Amino acid sequence: MKLKKGWVWPLVPVFVLGFSVCMHVTMFAKAAADPTIAVEKDAYRRGIRWDEELRQRSVNRALGWTVAIDVDADAIVTARIARPDGTPVAGATVEVELFHHARASRIVTTTMRPTDDGAYQVELPYRKRGFWRMHFDVTLGDLRFTDTVNHFVRRRFAPVTAR
Repeated sequence: MKLKKGWVWPLVPVFVLGFSVCMHVTMFAKAAADPTIAVEKDAYRRGIRWDEELRQRSVNRALGWTVAIDVDADAIVTARIARPDGTPVAGATVEVELFHHARASRIVTTTMRPTDDGAYQVELPYRKRGFWRMHFDVTLGDLRFTDTVNHFVRRRFAPVTAR
């Protein structure tokens, strides 16, 4: 049986579409495995609760509290939460959600431990210089304060030693 002339041309769109699907699947798999790519967690829920977020922002402004960050050579984050008059907010529960901008999909949520001078501390989950985003949720009795801080860590960290 002899094939007619031009029988290949109807198969060209099939090959082009198949190649396109393979490329899309490959790119999706690479993007999903990349730790530098992150999707906003609960974006839909945050959109639905936008009014609550606006109310919390007005509460934050009314409280006037501030968060100051310091990171030492041992990768310990110290957060000093202060009232408008500068006195520390001691005795609060401080939850922090943090991640390095270069590893945005590695979000770590933890509770900071209080120090004797009214500050709060937590160890960075990994020792990496650069921009860190830290979202604080501070609860003191019935009061709730939230703040997001982008902090650039410039220092080199001390070598890790066995503890």
